[in-house]
Amino acid sequence: MTMTNKDLTWKLKAQPTAGEIADLVKHGVLTSDEARAIIFNKGKKTSEGGKTTVVHLLLDQSGSMSHLQQTTIDGVNEYINTLKEDGGKYKVSLTAFDTTMDGIRLEKPWDNLYIDDVPELTTDDYKPSGGTPLHDAFCMTLKDMEDRKDEKYLFVVITDGGENSSKEYSAKDMKDLKKKLEAKANWTFVYLGANQDSFATAKTYDFSTSNVSNFNATGTGAKAMFVTLSAATRSYSASPTMSTSAYFTPEQQKKNEETK
Repeated sequence: MTMTNKDLTWKLKAQPTAGEIADLVKHGVLTSDEARAIIFNKGKKTSEGGKTTVVHLLLDQSGSMSHLQQTTIDGVNEYINTLKEDGGKYKVSLTAFDTTMDGIRLEKPWDNLYIDDVPELTTDDYKPSGGTPLHDAFCMTLKDMEDRKDEKYLFVVITDGGENSSKEYSAKDMKDLKKKLEAKANWTFVYLGANQDSFATAKTYDFSTSNVSNFNATGTGAKAMFVTLSAATRSYSASPTMSTSAYFTPEQQKKNEETK
């Protein structure tokens, strides 16, 4: 059997299955590298032909994170660079939150960018100070996102302390908004906390236990946390399920807790 360019064009427009792509490789129409690029939607600027995972990092930049400023920046950049290895199947947003004399500060250096377009985070983007208005940051950020139409949403909270300065929203508001979005069956919420019992804190907001992890607020602890976050994100993105209540493995949670 000889395949023609016409056969290839039809199959690509029809969004070929893995089996069809293997058939194209078998008959010499595609190379293995070309097939891999199609599978991972590498380099494309739309979600056509592949599943897009939308990642939003809600990152605490309160004053207590000052000693982890560079470690956090390096960890976020390494996380993004690792996801880039999978090809263009992610969109990424980052909201850094804290307080100033004027109230809550929400800074968004990245807003719904395709993974290949995400620039490096720098000290100009992430400047820890102020308090931890977690309820306000969580609810305000999500209210700007909930009408978007992308396929799989991963919302990750990273904080080294508990709520201490919200003015507009409560723990119940945060819990209710999370529940509303989870009902759409394509949202996954993850909570990573240091200097606290993250499981007890996250239980207040009804996070799944397997979507929660403690980490140690040290350079090595934060670095390990971003490594496990990368692995868990890639696993979730590759999964056919649209949401998960088993984001971390017990081994990943243990590694985060034990790395000092």
